[in-house]
Amino acid sequence: FSLNNARQKNSLNISNKLINTTVIYYPVFQFNVYIKGDNSKRFVEVNYDPLTKKMDQLKCESCTTPLSEIQIDEAGHLTCQNCLDHCSECGKVYCQKCLNKSCHACGKPLCKNCSIVCFGCGNYTCQTHMRKDCVSGEDRCTMCLRACLRCHGASEEKHFGEAIDGSKVCQKCLAQEKRNKVMKNVFED
Repeated sequence: FSLNNARQKNSLNISNKLINTTVIYYPVFQFNVYIKGDNSKRFVEVNYDPLTKKMDQLKCESCTTPLSEIQIDEAGHLTCQNCLDHCSECGKVYCQKCLNKSCHACGKPLCKNCSIVCFGCGNYTCQTHMRKDCVSGEDRCTMCLRACLRCHGASEEKHFGEAIDGSKVCQKCLAQEKRNKVMKNVFED
């Protein structure tokens, strides 16, 4: 008796009454939309809810604004018209995400295929502002190179020295000057 009494005092009394229950199933349609641009293509999944009669809104992948007109860039990103721009080297259309590099010499936007890293300063440059170092043969940007007054070749500052006449010239021209001096002394005797 005491166990039943304790159980009754400490137990919860919950009563549920279900008056009427209706379970409604309705489909949500899922579409795989194939979007094709000039040089790119992509599948996008879009849902349609027939109860609310609404379709998922596609958004720009750069600025996340809803798209009323779909644009696709060369990399396959869905973008709005405001986020599209041209690469200054190849002229292809890219979104702002893809054109995140620019030439440090001229400031033009570059895609990842057209941007070149200068190993002298580590900055990105376009092909127009890259030159071959006439002493080392390595590619450098125009900001890292200096023109030689004799051969008019471009080289890094560390490859320059002072010639007999006091002008700053590259090591190739200095070596040529010393060879000429030695050869002149050999044939004079």
